[in-house]
Amino acid sequence: MQLLQENERNKVYREDEYVYKYFSNTIEYFRELSALSLLHNNKPDFVFPGIENSDKLKLYIKTRFLEFISWEKAAENGKVSFDNSEKLAYILLSVHQMPLGETKSINIQGVIDKALKEGLLLTNTLEIRIVKLIRDNYEEIISLCKKSRKECFIHGDVQPGNIIFNKEKKIVGLLDWGHAGAGLAEFDLRQLPCYFGKNGVCMWKIYEKNTKRILDRELLYWLVLCRFLELCFHYSQRVKEGKKYKILHLHLKYFLETKLDSGTIEMRLNNFNRV
Repeated sequence: MQLLQENERNKVYREDEYVYKYFSNTIEYFRELSALSLLHNNKPDFVFPGIENSDKLKLYIKTRFLEFISWEKAAENGKVSFDNSEKLAYILLSVHQMPLGETKSINIQGVIDKALKEGLLLTNTLEIRIVKLIRDNYEEIISLCKKSRKECFIHGDVQPGNIIFNKEKKIVGLLDWGHAGAGLAEFDLRQLPCYFGKNGVCMWKIYEKNTKRILDRELLYWLVLCRFLELCFHYSQRVKEGKKYKILHLHLKYFLETKLDSGTIEMRLNNFNRV
């Protein structure tokens, strides 16, 4: 077998036309197995790993090998085109419209708590200020999560490494469904400004246009700031990720200067930017 990927969460091997993904914990194994089964049964109009076999004792899932281009080769200077932004928004819309099936709910409060815990270890001035901003508004953020719309099926980890590009460098699907489950659409969309900057916010507008509903902007922006903290912690712990860390900070600064279309948080971030 050829080792394709290895990290703290899983190991991925290729043998002929098949891929074997071994998981380090049962939660992600069952989340991915449940998600791929749901996708297989509903056959959405985008590319995803086709499940062939699984083993709950050895914690692996066998899928068909997919030919695709990596993010580094497909994106121009780390950016995605408007056409690709639009396509990704359409794919996420398709995901969110699927039936929930037996997928388990994602603990959003647990994710926020984890972001704050990691944020307390950061030393950058901007990051420290964001930690304080979230802590000062923690109860309100949790309240927004509870008051938001009903759950839908979400991918849970929409980031460049999980996006499938075809040979023409067009976005056609998503990989890595180990974080999938029942959750808020805003939770799935929170990653986009972190990785795609201005185009990430553009994807929100495309999504809204095609769903004919307005996203909960206040909740969405708090979730984005929490995700920024998680990523800042992740990149700051890895010397090799220095370039990504700098790009993340550029996206963060752009995000903080963006018009938010939500009165309460707009006022708070305007005050935040003046400090």
